[in-house]
Amino acid sequence: MKNKLSILLLTFLLTGCNSYNGPYFYVPKDDNPRYILWETVTDMARDVDQISNLIFVIGTSTCSYCEDLEETIETYISQKDFSIYHINFDVSIESSEDYDVLLTVTNGGTDKFLPNYGELFYVPWMFVVQEKVAVYSIEEDFTKTLDNCIKTR
Repeated sequence: MKNKLSILLLTFLLTGCNSYNGPYFYVPKDDNPRYILWETVTDMARDVDQISNLIFVIGTSTCSYCEDLEETIETYISQKDFSIYHINFDVSIESSEDYDVLLTVTNGGTDKFLPNYGELFYVPWMFVVQEKVAVYSIEEDFTKTLDNCIKTR
C-alpha cells in the first residue's frame, strides 16, 4: 500500500507541474530574436509569405496595454530564440484594402478571428501563424502561453 501511494504521488508530481493542455506550434529559430514593428500591411504580407510560421501582435499606437505588452515582450524575447512581429492597427491599416490583407492572414484558415472592416475589436491580440494563416490566437497571459505552446526548429 505504501509503495502504491508513493508511485501515485510521484506520478502526480511529474505530471501535475505542467497544466498546459493546448496545442504546440513551431516557429523558425532566430539567432537575433527581436520584437519587429511592421510599418505597413505590405511589410506584413511579405514577411508572412517569406517566413510562413511566425508570431505577431495587433495593437494600436495609443493603447497603454499594447505599450505594456511591447515592453514585456522586448524583455521576454531577449531570452528566447524566436522573433515576434507587431503591427499598429491605427497607423498601418488605412483602408478596407489594407484590412483585407490583414484578414487574409488572420481569417484565411478555418478560424475567423477578426471581425469585418469597421467593426470594433480589442487589442492587444497575438496570433500564431502557420503556413501563412493564423491558426491560434492569444488574448491574455501572452508570455506564459508562448512559453507553453511555442517551440523552435
